[in-house]
Amino acid sequence: ELLDKAYTLNVINEDKFINQPLPYNLLDLQVECSQVFNFKPDYTLKITQNLREKHKCISYNRSDCKYLPNSIFDDRKNLLNAIKENLGFNDLIQNADLNIKSIAFNDEEVNKSSHYAIIPTTSRFNKANMSKDELKVYELISKKFIALFYPFKKVKTTKVEIFNDEYKFIATSNKTLELGWEIVYKNEILEENDKEDNLNNNLDLSNLNNAFISPLSIDIIKKETKPRPLYTMPTLLKDLTSISKYVTDEKIKNLLKAKDKDKKGESGGIGTPATRSEVIKTLFKRGYIEEKNKKIVSTPLGEELISNLPINLKTPNLTALWWEKQEEIRSGNLKLIDFLNDVNSDLKAQIEEIRNTEFHFKYIETRENKEKNLSEFKCLRCNSFLIKRQNKKDKSYFYSCSNYPNCNEGYPILNDGSPDYKKESLKPKEEITNFKCQECNEPLVLITSKNATFFSCKNCKKTYSLNNDKTPKFIDKSHKCPKCDGYLTRRKNSKDGSYFWGCSNYRIGCKVIIDDNNGEPK
Repeated sequence: ELLDKAYTLNVINEDKFINQPLPYNLLDLQVECSQVFNFKPDYTLKITQNLREKHKCISYNRSDCKYLPNSIFDDRKNLLNAIKENLGFNDLIQNADLNIKSIAFNDEEVNKSSHYAIIPTTSRFNKANMSKDELKVYELISKKFIALFYPFKKVKTTKVEIFNDEYKFIATSNKTLELGWEIVYKNEILEENDKEDNLNNNLDLSNLNNAFISPLSIDIIKKETKPRPLYTMPTLLKDLTSISKYVTDEKIKNLLKAKDKDKKGESGGIGTPATRSEVIKTLFKRGYIEEKNKKIVSTPLGEELISNLPINLKTPNLTALWWEKQEEIRSGNLKLIDFLNDVNSDLKAQIEEIRNTEFHFKYIETRENKEKNLSEFKCLRCNSFLIKRQNKKDKSYFYSCSNYPNCNEGYPILNDGSPDYKKESLKPKEEITNFKCQECNEPLVLITSKNATFFSCKNCKKTYSLNNDKTPKFIDKSHKCPKCDGYLTRRKNSKDGSYFWGCSNYRIGCKVIIDDNNGEPK
């Protein structure tokens, strides 16, 4: 059908002049350091902090602005000389045209922010005192500043339209005519926006002329839509500046956009470049996300966390609504104390909702079991996980209860690897008592088996041994442990009969020991 028709070929050539790239703000610097050096955003922030505070060689490093005041243009010669002495970019600086004034020099844009863009200062330093990574970042910042004093990049853009009354096809190409400022970055990786303007097209369409044509052949390629690609560090950082596009509630979406109305590069985002890097670092540290082949993916633990959280903690709604309240405070329509009281009330309600929610973290249980060498099997007597152990005498293996010494149950191992519940153990006797758990105030169950007798809480799994009068041996909470949230308990040394104080959490790792002083911790 397409081959049997005549078409008009229309060629549009246009020379375009591409401005010098604006200097860095923190976000763009973090993105480029991730692309070029594979630095994490928090590491880039740390390096810039050193460059600013330790070496005094860059301006304010947490800036969200990409523009410079005209006073910097007036001081351009001193700044370029400092770069020359620090890095030795003799040819680049010698060929710079100090008469060129980039659009980056804009007092009006600078006044919209608290700080101007990140650029080098006039400070001198010894390169030997800098780390390799610090030097890499300083060079990036310096080249962006040098590029401001180079000419526009000149590109020929060609748009080819092939059309008739029924169909229209379009193709484009770019051809670099003059490198201009791009000479500063020759043979180097540019940031993503610059790379789009530096496409090396294999097909140059600029030599075509307007004509009437009939196609000789047509190839139709069938394709399927693809899911959104996985995040990389640069794309994640960029996307956090415009999360409003994922919000379906129009009020919330508009509030997020209004929040960033005067911020270039932000359109309904959450956080700042400095806080985002810390949040991302925390997500990695806690095991909620991980990086695989430079792709950022959620972990099973992170997915379980999201599935268990209430909806309010999984959306940016609070960011938008609290910003609206802050605007009311600014205009005098709301008192700060009333806003804070509302926030506290909301937080208390949220915490209460979480407390009353039954969470399911199978991955956490499985991971912790592996870390503690616990098996998937549980003790019949106390329902604790079993641990696979080796008999020191005959080197055979058996299962023992992880709740030792409160539970002394042991089980032989069958050929399929499971515990032999029938051969060695009897199901313990359970009796509900009037005693209340010290932790959650639920009734305690007295459990009696052939090896031990103890009290257990079915709700929080806390266990208690028995006093001589058959009552639960509760923890004395008179003395708080100085190292953790446990309590000090007076114990007797089996070797010499002396007393000492140990932490109630000693089974989970707290090794605090305090001498006894007449029945009190010393």
